[in-house]
Amino acid sequence: MKKIRISGIGLVSQAGITTEALWERLCSKETAVRQTEEIPFKPAYPASRLRRINRYCKMALYASAETWKDGNISEEMDAFDRGTIFTTGYGSMAAQVKFYREVAKGEPDFCSPTVFTGTVPNSCVGTVCMFLNCKGASTMLSGGNHLEYSSLLLQNGQAEVILAGAVEEYTKELFEDLAAEPVNRNVPLSEGCVVFALEAEETSDLSAGGEGNLRPEESRSYCFLERTGTTGLPGTPFLKTVDREEAAGRMRELLADYVSDGPDLVLGAMNGSDFDPVEEQVLKELFGEDRIGGSVKMLTGETLGCGFSMNVAAGALCLRHGFVPAALSGRGEDTAVKKILVTGYDSAENYMCALLVR
Repeated sequence: MKKIRISGIGLVSQAGITTEALWERLCSKETAVRQTEEIPFKPAYPASRLRRINRYCKMALYASAETWKDGNISEEMDAFDRGTIFTTGYGSMAAQVKFYREVAKGEPDFCSPTVFTGTVPNSCVGTVCMFLNCKGASTMLSGGNHLEYSSLLLQNGQAEVILAGAVEEYTKELFEDLAAEPVNRNVPLSEGCVVFALEAEETSDLSAGGEGNLRPEESRSYCFLERTGTTGLPGTPFLKTVDREEAAGRMRELLADYVSDGPDLVLGAMNGSDFDPVEEQVLKELFGEDRIGGSVKMLTGETLGCGFSMNVAAGALCLRHGFVPAALSGRGEDTAVKKILVTGYDSAENYMCALLVR
């Protein structure tokens, strides 16, 4: 039996572009705002090496490079043992818009092939694989639980480490369309990218005195991904109003299996939308009102296909520090935790959860 460890995190968010910056935002009372421009970040490599790479790929590469350093991943590891599993909601939409505009000018033969290669969603994974020399299991999901798939691969020995990432780039046209939807009138839409370094450890190694017995400040890892699951919703909450009764039933069926785990706190997918009360009611019914935390997304923004990952990153940081800050605990005070259940949904109607333990 293997346990999945989150050993590194890299990110781009309106809360900041480092885990330290994200933690500061989680500890503050500063709320997220609806994004109207791109978040600045310093590319991971010199401009001369990135001149043909679009911003969507640069975001994924930056977060992956930061994850690599944060997780202290060995450069000696066989390249075929390094996996990359990513997910996105809308992919490289900005590159697509740019390419379609070139086509619309009436001379398709003169459209830039460089722009075209960046229009496919998995271009970010290819970029990460080339720069970080990852030749192992590699897949791009168009929505879905990349942590669940990564865990299965690690459990089956298909990789030693997997960079499991989610990326959603700001595109003016997309964000304006989403902002115009009535369901999003109070939702702080934002871009974001989060990449986790996931590794598997034998349970016997942990019981013999591995990192599982270390105090948070002594361990290089954040927490363990105990288990994770997925169900389908009858619609996407940030695209339309979904059937509340059916959605509640599906969420209840998935989450009921986690009640016996006794999480100290639940960090839900709440983002200021009309769907919040539906999920909140289910969480209260199953786990009790005193275990429901605040909204990560109201601090970091609703990052669409990256939203679940951003919530998981917040939960992992809380476990590494040993407590949930007052601004996020839902109790008005810092709250000690050893086990957190995180939820989230994406544009492909997936509703996901992850149980994180220290």
